[in-house]
Amino acid sequence: MRLGPVPVVISDSGISERLRKRTGDPSAWVFGFDGHELYCLFIPGQGTWAFDAATQQWSEMASPDKIGWDAHVGYENQGLVVAGSAVDGQTWYVDPSAGNDSGTAFERIVTATVSIMGQLPRNDSLTVGIGCSADCTVRVRWKDGQDDFPSYYDELEARAPLDVVNMCRLGMPDEPFRTFEISVIDDVRISIAGAKVNEGWS
Repeated sequence: MRLGPVPVVISDSGISERLRKRTGDPSAWVFGFDGHELYCLFIPGQGTWAFDAATQQWSEMASPDKIGWDAHVGYENQGLVVAGSAVDGQTWYVDPSAGNDSGTAFERIVTATVSIMGQLPRNDSLTVGIGCSADCTVRVRWKDGQDDFPSYYDELEARAPLDVVNMCRLGMPDEPFRTFEISVIDDVRISIAGAKVNEGWS
């Protein structure tokens, strides 16, 4: 990325590993909205990853039940973002106010990991701050160490436009870490403001 006279490396070790394991030539395109400029990188066999220049973070973008996002090319002109499908050549408008993908609600997932070393504490609570355009269901599941996520979720109801949802008595975690997955599949716009473990929201 180049914001000044000196280019800055934006790939991290995870992106570098995925590039090494690619099954074809990667491609990329750029678009932006609401002050977020996104560099969208398609890595064949690994998926699609977007770097947000505002937050300096990578996130994964994917179409349902696929590795990667169907929108593999696109352009932006005077605030209008057009994307093209890698599957059938369709074109779409990228609308930041939409809560669905071409009429189909899609899952938004955030994960967070808490390290656990030494004496094991009880996991008494998880608190999540969420903004949503309409009331929605927040799904939560967790796993310890190298375990897989369970197939079921605990569900919490969030009220628009802002809410703080809480879970209690999540059991004893195992070393060396516990990973939480927070997701919403309702047709609403959402933002996850943050999450805390074993303490109230602040």
